[in-house]
Amino acid sequence: MGWDWCIVIDETTDPQGWQYARCLWPRLGAARLGGRNTEYRLDFVKRRKWIHRQHAKGAVQLLTPPELLARQQDALRKYREGVAEVFSILAALDSSTSFKSLAAALLDPVALSTVTSRHVKHGIQEIKHGIQELRQGMEELRHGLISAPGRALHRMRQQPPCHMQLSVPELEVAAGHALGIYGDIDHYLGSLPLQTHYAAILKFSGVPEQDVLLAVWRSQTFQPAHYVARDVARSKLVICIRGTMEATDTITDLASRPQHASFGPGLQGSCHSGMLQAAQWVLASVEQEVLAALQAQPCLDLMVTGHSMGGGIAALLALMLRHDPRLSMRTRSRLRAVCLAPAAVLGHSLAVACRDFVVSVINMRGLMWCPM
Repeated sequence: MGWDWCIVIDETTDPQGWQYARCLWPRLGAARLGGRNTEYRLDFVKRRKWIHRQHAKGAVQLLTPPELLARQQDALRKYREGVAEVFSILAALDSSTSFKSLAAALLDPVALSTVTSRHVKHGIQEIKHGIQELRQGMEELRHGLISAPGRALHRMRQQPPCHMQLSVPELEVAAGHALGIYGDIDHYLGSLPLQTHYAAILKFSGVPEQDVLLAVWRSQTFQPAHYVARDVARSKLVICIRGTMEATDTITDLASRPQHASFGPGLQGSCHSGMLQAAQWVLASVEQEVLAALQAQPCLDLMVTGHSMGGGIAALLALMLRHDPRLSMRTRSRLRAVCLAPAAVLGHSLAVACRDFVVSVINMRGLMWCPM
């Protein structure tokens, strides 16, 4: 059965295509603070917009009822998987001997001494192992067993990467976009910023609506809100990822089991499993727009930014883009990720490997998930 009439999904609707109003049907056609894509406690009227495929115009998504049902079922499946992962982590933590010994150590000086000595011994073993590898590498280098490229790589491994230097203009760009994706933070409705979308981006970053190439305003489990914008005034192409704001974002936060991942040759380590899934989804969502924009304007520098959960996902996304062969060498070498109060998403080896193009900006203290 073919479906000529489809449900419209855009920024004025929720992910299921609904618009909401208090109690009067005509109100659905009028604007209201925060938009009509969010259901509030006193909303008793809702509607969906249907359109014939031939009459569709602009950046709208059309879904048939079977497609919408499949999307809802997929979102529910991911939500249940995320909840199950969170409870699995809590159960493992509760049954962990190391966790219980740490809890006991806080109350028992003898246990504290025992746990401390274990950590010291483990640290000494790691240092000895590192010294052994260094000596082996020096012996190979002394006997000419390493080729010229190998010697260069060996020197690079001995010398830690330089830290990314963040300028004030770059911080202003990142902060403007990271604020704008939350909505108009100067005005709140129901404890959340007004969802003015493009108007908020213009207000905080100066980027007009026509330069926002792609936008996803509502998040789902492991699928954060994000947008891609062409910041002409700063000659940048910005990928901005929103932090925790909806209930499904919390599942992405809490699914924090360390997961081994590889981002390229020599770039392997542990990372936050929930935010890794989110970064992979964001990459799949933005890749076509990013590649097309950089092909049209290769002079643009690519910047990834976000706050809180969005900052953690931005760091992971930057690692993926840094070694994406579809991007030019110039774009990859000038890629910058500015993460504002990000979650702790990387193990030590990956954090060291990306510190020449990823920077975290933290003001005092915040609530961050630290699975490593």
